[in-house]
Amino acid sequence: MNTITLSMKSQNKTIPLQIEQMTVYAQSKILKAHDTQDNTYYLVFYKDRFLNVWKANELDADSHIAKAFEHGILLSSPHPLILALVSSEKHLKRQSFNQLFKSLEKSFSLQEIALIATYFDAFIEKEKLFTYIRSLYYQLRRDGKMFAGYRIVQILADWMPENEWAKSLSNELNANKYRELYASLDKSLLKQDPIFYEKALFSIRNETESFSTLFTVLENQGRWLDQTVLLIARFSSHPAEESYTSLKQIGEAHFNPAEVLDLLESLYTINSSYQPLQNDLLNFYLKTGHLKKMIQLVTEHSINLSDEQEKQMMHLLENYNPQINSNHLPNLNKFLVPLFKTHVGRAQQILNQSLEVLLQSKDIDEVIDWLIPLDDIPQAKDTINKVQLIKYLINDLDNQHKLGELYYNFRYLEGALECFSWEMELKKNDPSPVQWLARIYNEKGMPQEAKAYHQLYASLAANAT
Repeated sequence: MNTITLSMKSQNKTIPLQIEQMTVYAQSKILKAHDTQDNTYYLVFYKDRFLNVWKANELDADSHIAKAFEHGILLSSPHPLILALVSSEKHLKRQSFNQLFKSLEKSFSLQEIALIATYFDAFIEKEKLFTYIRSLYYQLRRDGKMFAGYRIVQILADWMPENEWAKSLSNELNANKYRELYASLDKSLLKQDPIFYEKALFSIRNETESFSTLFTVLENQGRWLDQTVLLIARFSSHPAEESYTSLKQIGEAHFNPAEVLDLLESLYTINSSYQPLQNDLLNFYLKTGHLKKMIQLVTEHSINLSDEQEKQMMHLLENYNPQINSNHLPNLNKFLVPLFKTHVGRAQQILNQSLEVLLQSKDIDEVIDWLIPLDDIPQAKDTINKVQLIKYLINDLDNQHKLGELYYNFRYLEGALECFSWEMELKKNDPSPVQWLARIYNEKGMPQEAKAYHQLYASLAANAT
């Protein structure tokens, strides 16, 4: 995936922000980003709704954002889920405290607004936020909405557990009937206080029953992004068919094929040994022609291909040439091992093409090291022996003719030219190296040089008779 960059408008300037990371923490999502000057910014979301962006190179350890990055579910950018979250955010704009909360009043309940206010304690004084949240509580009390007011008290008690005002209210006699519901995490809270219930479930999400309940809560709200993040965390700690299958189903329902592949590759960075994931990635690579990734995956995990996968692989290899795709070479040696067992001719052809590239770009010892995985392949033995002979002959000035033939055999024409040129200087009356030079220059598309050496060869051959 490409780097995810958003634009922020500030004082008639547009600042590009590169996303580094996302954390999902109960109902909040926080993106960490940086600008070209390495300043750090935090983009705050409630569920999937963008709220505000703030610059802060340091955070209070007790702030909501710091806790979110410590206790939330982290995803590194780029990631398809991050891209899905920000896809509609073309230009970010920071709002003041008053602007933000005035706009929130049009879309959210007072309880949601109180919760959202706690998200900004890294940027706004806690006392100011507390006063604002307390005013929401009194507003509900004046309207006679006692339980709605108690829900806000719970938010304050969770956010500021040492606050005397919040403690005194939560301990009031008429609050006893509520306290037991919260203390036992009664299931009725799903309807009576879904915000608290979800947050509590999130904190114990590693328990199987809590995970299942939270997953259902998110599903009923249509929050597929949160469901996917939850499944990723589950897959990370407990890789199993159920979580993996659910991940694929959600991905295929909301992403295009390229994004599904990005999702699978992100899972692979979490758990590269999970075989169903390996197989799905292999099928994607074969289908989309990602030859380099396919080679790396097969060699790293010694995957045995099915008949259909092998057929697709050979189709990809029909026009493959290491001279054009030399970036595949680091893993190509191991990939050739199983290929020699099933398709000897194509394996030998690819091996020779690879050696042509390697002999021109690597030291001979590096080339021999590259061949080590093929040591036990009988069909590769003759080729390996020739390369080892090259190493033996490199410093043997009396056998440059033989070395030139070996280089020519591997189509390393520049090396062959040097050898035969040396041989011609050493044996001025021998027509053989001159004949080789004429042939090689002709193959290199240099007709004038080829013609000159051909004439010299004819002259030397005539004198030899």
